[in-house]
Amino acid sequence: MDERDPEIGAIASQFAAHLYGLKTMKRNLQDRSNNVTRFLIIGRKPQTPRNRSRTKCSIAFRPARNQPGILFKILGVFSLRDIDLTKIESRPDPENPFEYLFYVDFVGSPKDEHVAHALQHLKEVVLIARLLGAYERGREDVWRRSRTQ
Repeated sequence: MDERDPEIGAIASQFAAHLYGLKTMKRNLQDRSNNVTRFLIIGRKPQTPRNRSRTKCSIAFRPARNQPGILFKILGVFSLRDIDLTKIESRPDPENPFEYLFYVDFVGSPKDEHVAHALQHLKEVVLIARLLGAYERGREDVWRRSRTQ
C-alpha cells in the first residue's frame, strides 16, 4: 500500500481493504464457497479463553521413535479421556530428516482436569510435546451469517 505500485496486490478481507483505503479488485477468490480461513493472534504471554466450555487447543509433538502403532498409542492418550480431536496434521521435521512433527487441535481447556492429565500422559510417550495455545472455538452461527452477507 505504501509503495502505491499498481502491479502489487494483496489478498485480504473487505474490512482490511476499507481500513487501509484499498481498492477491491476481486471478491470471493476462494475455489470453494465454504472455504474458511483461521486467523490467530500470537503473543508471548498465554491467554486463558473466557468461556472454557468453548475452548480449543493446538499442540505439536514428535514421537520418541518411529515404530508401527506409535501414533495409535499417542492418540489413545486423548481417546481414553473422550477428548475430541478436530485436526491432525503431520509435517517433516526440518531439524531431523525422515522424522515428522504432528500438529493436533482438540476441544478442551488445559485447565480441565482430563485435558491436563492427557497432556501430562502425552509427554510420557513422545520425545517433544508443546502446547501451542488455547483459544475460543469459532462459532458456526457467525460463520453461517457471514456466508449470507
